[in-house]
Amino acid sequence: MSVIDQIMEELDGFIDRVDGISPAALVNAPTITSLLAHGDPEQAFLVLEGIRRRNTNRDIAAAFAHLGAPGYVGNTEDRLNQFGMEHHDSAPRTGEAPSSRTVRRWSASGQRLLASQIVAGSGLEPPTVHLDVLLRAGSNLAILPTIYHMHGYAMSDPVIIVVGRDVHAVQAFPREAMEQPGPHTFQPRDVVEVDVGFPAHLQLVWLGEVQPTVVIRTINFPATIIQMCTLTHGASGLVLYTEGDEIDSLSEIAAEIGHQLADDAEEFPSPLPT
Repeated sequence: MSVIDQIMEELDGFIDRVDGISPAALVNAPTITSLLAHGDPEQAFLVLEGIRRRNTNRDIAAAFAHLGAPGYVGNTEDRLNQFGMEHHDSAPRTGEAPSSRTVRRWSASGQRLLASQIVAGSGLEPPTVHLDVLLRAGSNLAILPTIYHMHGYAMSDPVIIVVGRDVHAVQAFPREAMEQPGPHTFQPRDVVEVDVGFPAHLQLVWLGEVQPTVVIRTINFPATIIQMCTLTHGASGLVLYTEGDEIDSLSEIAAEIGHQLADDAEEFPSPLPT
């Protein structure tokens, strides 16, 4: 179960409690209290209240009401109806206030958004890749990713795309092919060697419930090789070229392959072992 899933399960536990979100209820939410307040339910309650008061998102506001934030009393239906009336009164529209069913749908969306905010506010370290790219003879590249995955985020297998002028290569790093040289640290058993000539576009695609941190280090490249980093949603890249090379087509091919991989990774596997 991913971190987001654990948080959502704990949030769901507030719904049927008479006191809703409270310090007493947070005693039974160890993931949330650990992330927000090092296990202190009183402090975690104050942090959640801060998130609620600063919030401007309708769905997150509906989630807080559904979960029983301060000011929302009664059973689940009462809370949903109360929020529906407040939402309607704050921005009057023709017709009636939204139904409890509509507010419940907003809440379902808002709970996932809230879970993401809890993770973001915790300072929890995201998955990280250190990507070493070594130039050997000619245009032969040796590529070694080192993956640091300290927490239970649900992530797809990292994939490296290397696109040259005439050929390209795609290398995935499934977990069963990984060695564990240290705690929470994973590397492939063998260095990846690829030669597509120059110019070349390297792109690391690692999709999941959070944006990973990617650090790229180049080794043994002469000054004549220009190095340009690229960044898109779910992917970080490195373009290697010399003055006058046409590189736009390489980026387009890398992006297209990346989009195909994203389409295939809609369902993320369980986290890497820790």
